[in-house]
Amino acid sequence: SAAHVMARAVMRLFDGVQLAFGPTIEGGFYYDFDCEQPLTEEMFPAIEAEMRKIVQADEPFERLEESRDRSLAICRDLDQRYKVEHIETGLAEHSTMSFYRQGEFLDLCRGPHVPSAGAIGAFKLLSIAGAYWKGDAANKQLQRLYATAFFTQQDLDEHLKQLEEAKRRDHRVLGKQHDLFAINNLVGQGLILWQPKGAVVRNTLESFVRDELRRRGYDGVYTPNVGRVELYETSGHFPYYRDSQFPPIFDHEAGQLIDALTQRLVAEAIGKDEERKLIEAANVLGAGLNKYDLDMTRDQRLAMLNTWAHEHERYLLKPMNCPHHVQVFANKPRSYRELPVR
Repeated sequence: SAAHVMARAVMRLFDGVQLAFGPTIEGGFYYDFDCEQPLTEEMFPAIEAEMRKIVQADEPFERLEESRDRSLAICRDLDQRYKVEHIETGLAEHSTMSFYRQGEFLDLCRGPHVPSAGAIGAFKLLSIAGAYWKGDAANKQLQRLYATAFFTQQDLDEHLKQLEEAKRRDHRVLGKQHDLFAINNLVGQGLILWQPKGAVVRNTLESFVRDELRRRGYDGVYTPNVGRVELYETSGHFPYYRDSQFPPIFDHEAGQLIDALTQRLVAEAIGKDEERKLIEAANVLGAGLNKYDLDMTRDQRLAMLNTWAHEHERYLLKPMNCPHHVQVFANKPRSYRELPVR
């Protein structure tokens, strides 16, 4: 609801605003905009002031259910081309869509929302960043406006205080200040190069942990850094953590294409033309999915893709140690007399 209020405020203040997506995320929400005038942090006070006017007006959020054709007509009348594209591709198999109206503002959204804008308490715009439409670098880069909202000012103030404390303790800042580690783009983002001072700190911590575990009766084991996807499907780590993992490593050349197509289908973020091209490319690489038919239902197509994936070797960088440790335990018969096994 706060995201809609923010989008409405931006559209009131600036001309030629195209709306993309505005979901909730951990700690707040964002909305992606394509604006004729670039948004800057200097504009935040004006946007927040306009948001306060909308909240004080306390207009209701009204849900509308429309047919696919009517939804396309609405978004075309609003001149919202990203919404039109999403209906034509990502929502291609949906016969009806929902909109939410608030005053003059109307947006494609599945909801739900609070009854009216007055229920939105305290809010704060946090930052702005670039983001590609639908996360694809081949698409246009949009402006992503991050914000957060709480029912009370006290809760918001506490949250902002925690954010400031987190910035003060940011490992990236501390690492640079104390020459503990470096991150090099040539090596890869998030791949740490430990400097001598950082290596001393790391070795000290590792020695402490090893000694403490040994004191508590734990035995050390070593396990691979990769494993078959089926191992993590059994444990539930895959696909639960998929959004924060590297994609699976396939033993088949077409594996990455099949995996990408599967994820786009799951997210309903692909059109028939693009789907056809991906399948054709996968078959050129020897996927053998000649019976794949775009006229089949989405569930049938997903079932065929998932079956193909399970018939080929797939590996994953391990998300956690526990699935491997379970296999260490299961490697030989155990007696209750051995318990607890640490």
